Amino acid sequence: MRISRRAKLTIALVLWIPIAGFFGYYLLYEPVKFSYLIHRVESANTPAEERAAFELSKRWGCCWEIHLESPPKIWLDSGGLDAVVRDPQRKLAVELEWLESNPSGVPYRAYRTLTDKSNIYILRGR
Repeated sequence: MRISRRAKLTIALVLWIPIAGFFGYYLLYEPVKFSYLIHRVESANTPAEERAAFELSKRWGCCWEIHLESPPKIWLDSGGLDAVVRDPQRKLAVELEWLESNPSGVPYRAYRTLTDKSNIYILRGR
């Protein structure tokens, strides 16, 4: 029983396309996407650019942890966060962490000192 050349090609494509898609997505697409998101967040100069970068990060990257450098005791408490945002003496430095991770297993992270403290509410979903 001989298998034709066309059948061998079809079997090879059926087996190799998912493998190539998997490696292409996790080793090419995701690192490029998150590098772009990190660049947008860290290089924003104006409050409007910062707002756009945060909205893109939240929509496109499932930003799942937001760490503050000098947070209130429980920063997710809206009263504590509102007090920090209203305090003119306090700078707000943020570390964003995405759920996805590098192929090495380290999560993607971006660091930023906010130019407009009210932009933190974009990440919080308020």
